[in-house]
Amino acid sequence: MRYRLTAIFVLMFLAGILAMVWNNAYEETLINLKVSFDNETRKWTYDDTVLFVDHGRVLPSVIKLGASKCGSTTLTSQMQKYIKGLSYGNPQIGATLEHHYFSTQKTRNKYVQEFDMFAGKGKIQRSFDGTPAYGNVLTSNGNQPQTDVTSFRRFYSSNQMKRVQFIISVCDPIQRYYSALNHQALYGDPNDYLEKIIHNRTEDILGAIPRGHYGKTVQAFVNEFPENEILIVESSYFYKHQKQVLRGIADFLGLPFNESRFESVVLNRKQHLASELTPLSKANLKKLYNRTAQNLKKVIDSNDRVYSIPNSKRIMDSIIV
Repeated sequence: MRYRLTAIFVLMFLAGILAMVWNNAYEETLINLKVSFDNETRKWTYDDTVLFVDHGRVLPSVIKLGASKCGSTTLTSQMQKYIKGLSYGNPQIGATLEHHYFSTQKTRNKYVQEFDMFAGKGKIQRSFDGTPAYGNVLTSNGNQPQTDVTSFRRFYSSNQMKRVQFIISVCDPIQRYYSALNHQALYGDPNDYLEKIIHNRTEDILGAIPRGHYGKTVQAFVNEFPENEILIVESSYFYKHQKQVLRGIADFLGLPFNESRFESVVLNRKQHLASELTPLSKANLKKLYNRTAQNLKKVIDSNDRVYSIPNSKRIMDSIIV
């Protein structure tokens, strides 16, 4: 009997230690936010859900903007799996993680039908739409289409628009540049591509360089939507702390986090490492990006509706190159 009691006390002690480690890890994530989110006061309610019901479907109140090649697809997929009540729509009716309504000529009728049906009284639901194309404002070049950010406002009533939240992924802009060019292999060597653009011998038809100027993108959305909340998530931090970051995002959105059977996604590092860039290319990109990276920190620190995971200082450590 004595040994059994001792074993029980040991197990309780170990459980306490594990809980403390988890809480410390989550608190560490919250410390890395500009502020902590009080999920009780931010809860998404049934009335909020009803506000976004259109023709029996729940329209998106969460807009994910990219940036491209910063882990946006992985992040949105994990949000769909582990944040309760959040959905991008039903794949059986043609919905995908990227609806592209605001960056294509898709009709409103078609767009609405891609989202989940309203589940009825008392059900808490949020839909999200996301594509890096939505973050191309002020950064598109050449023949690339620009996203008209005012189209978000035209789509919603003023009451709906106030409740829309934006999420923007950012990452090391040099790695992002390389990954974008690697993804578009038909454009050849990324060093040659950069050298030709810098010397005005060709046009950056991919928008590969300007899409790393995150400060401009975030500032454009702050200017256009001063009442809306924006959450910036740094990609490498997300991959290292996926459960904690997703829990922070759930708190930001006012939704419960489902941590049961949680599985992290492993980054394909071979695809994302910019080892093929020459020292000269890296130096040129560094000159292009460091000033706008500082602008991003200013935007985060000076706007009380712009939040970040981790905090702005840690983001600078990741994207100042």
